[in-house]
Amino acid sequence: MMHRVNYGGVTVPVIVVKPHPSELVVSDDGAFVREGEANKRMTAAEIQAKLPPQPDPITNEHLSKSISAMSEQIETLRKDLKYAQSLKGQRQVLLVGFVLGILASVIASYIYGH
Repeated sequence: MMHRVNYGGVTVPVIVVKPHPSELVVSDDGAFVREGEANKRMTAAEIQAKLPPQPDPITNEHLSKSISAMSEQIETLRKDLKYAQSLKGQRQVLLVGFVLGILASVIASYIYGH
């Protein structure tokens, strides 16, 4: 908010800066924090202290465990897909299709036979 004040016969603009609801304010000029009636530019260490903690860095051990788990999952999916594509894996679907085909033939012959 801005208003004017007469000071010694001179009109001076006054800018009132209300406290920001957040403790950290970032602009093109840097990061600032409100201390009492003034804004203070923050140092890199102060900014780092305000940021949330970062997860542990990814290590080679973490990567190798993840790759191993994914490889096991891929192998399981390959086995499942191979089974689903086999005659043994499709036998239930084929049986249901066969029964429905016979049922449809019986119904059609009954409807059109009379």
